[in-house]
Amino acid sequence: SSGINAEYGVAIANSTIKSGACGKLEIIAQQIRFLQEQARQVLLDASTDERISKASCNFVKKPGKVYHLYQREDGHCYLGMLSPEEWGGNPPHEFVASYKLEYDMTFTPLQKVQKREQEMSRVHELFEERHVVSDHPPDLDISRHGDCSNRTKWINRPSIEPRKVPESSESSSSRA
Repeated sequence: SSGINAEYGVAIANSTIKSGACGKLEIIAQQIRFLQEQARQVLLDASTDERISKASCNFVKKPGKVYHLYQREDGHCYLGMLSPEEWGGNPPHEFVASYKLEYDMTFTPLQKVQKREQEMSRVHELFEERHVVSDHPPDLDISRHGDCSNRTKWINRPSIEPRKVPESSESSSSRA
């Protein structure tokens, strides 16, 4: 009877281990698919940026501005400052798309600008939150706390060394 109980216990343990491992492997598989999609998007964006960067342009491009890509009959592309609407709906060549030149010198399709700006706004918010978090890390010894709930609130910040403030010429002349 005790041998049967031991075998049953081992079988249950093996099943639990197998189930846990399968669950973890499924999470890893999902992450791999997500990373593959991100890699595909990065390559697509790089291809688009390359195409736009190779387009003729008779002006200095400035980050933050929107530019319009046109294609001539011979397949040659160029960037313009005028949208098809500013051409009265009749641009001189085939309109391809409009892009905003970002400050990292990449191009965002105009229809994705709002989404990108929302994402960047969230990144800036996270960065700002980082500056109001404590300079002291929490006690990470789980044996004393039993959980990790307070550790997710602390973000490691680089230490900032105090700078010496140079004396002004007025204060140094007053000593003389």
